[in-house]
Amino acid sequence: MYSAFFRTFLNSPEKKIPSVSSTGFRYEWVTKVYHDGTWSLVWERAISNVRTPEFDLLVLGFSLMPTKSPSAAPPVVFTGDKDTEISAFNILLRVIYSWPVIFETAAQLCHATKLADYYCALPMLSVALNAAFCESAHFRCEILEYPVELLNASVKLRNKVLYKECMILLMGPWHSPRYKNIQDNKLKQLAVNAHHCICCKILDAQKILVEGTAVAPYLEVYRNVEAQVLAKNMWENQGAGLRVPQLYRDVLNSLVATRSHYEISIIGPLLKNELVLYPSMSMPGEGWCKDYFLCLELTDEDLPWDINEREW
Repeated sequence: MYSAFFRTFLNSPEKKIPSVSSTGFRYEWVTKVYHDGTWSLVWERAISNVRTPEFDLLVLGFSLMPTKSPSAAPPVVFTGDKDTEISAFNILLRVIYSWPVIFETAAQLCHATKLADYYCALPMLSVALNAAFCESAHFRCEILEYPVELLNASVKLRNKVLYKECMILLMGPWHSPRYKNIQDNKLKQLAVNAHHCICCKILDAQKILVEGTAVAPYLEVYRNVEAQVLAKNMWENQGAGLRVPQLYRDVLNSLVATRSHYEISIIGPLLKNELVLYPSMSMPGEGWCKDYFLCLELTDEDLPWDINEREW
């Protein structure tokens, strides 16, 4: 059973009461809606029996005092979207039984992650996500749109692939990187450090090229391309400034045309694509990546969790 929650509570002491459910199972689990409008699964007999203080404490979770009778509690209504809950819980069940899963949206994964956290099945959901990346085409597009939300989910799941993809995407757009929208202070500081690493790479490359080029073909190409890119951006974007990744891409293309191999070896690494889920459709400085550097390299040591832990 790939859920610490169910391993603990499926055969807990209070369920030793001899009984057989109407479905032929030893006992049934049903949905319990709480006073805050949320829900969870509980043992069916725990609801039908007269409650005890222990039941209120361990199962209901909202009262430390005994309830006089089940009828004394005010009616509660589920306030969320039932289809969303059913979809997320269906994913959780498939994960627990090691069945294949396809994710459709970022919200779906985030909600399934919350359920997996409650039912202690985060490791299995993370494994299922790795297997689902290839088949979940729409979800891969959602990663591009919601890297902040999915970064939080990736940390809960301790999923290296999703974490790295989100962190790389959060480095852009270069003129206003999305990592600034991260709410978690620890994750935001990690993103700040990552952005600083890219800045250092750019400055190091510039220093090498400017100081190390005796005859200045690079500087001439750079100035010409910079003027062209700036003029093009102002024309197309009604006053938008210079996109640095686009500038470097155009400079690189010009250097390739002139076969300036030394300069190419310096600029090329800046325009490397470290995304693993978008290997061919992502060219830094072009298309939707026109204002993105994707050269951030992350190792296991950069991950904000212990990679040797197997349960969390």
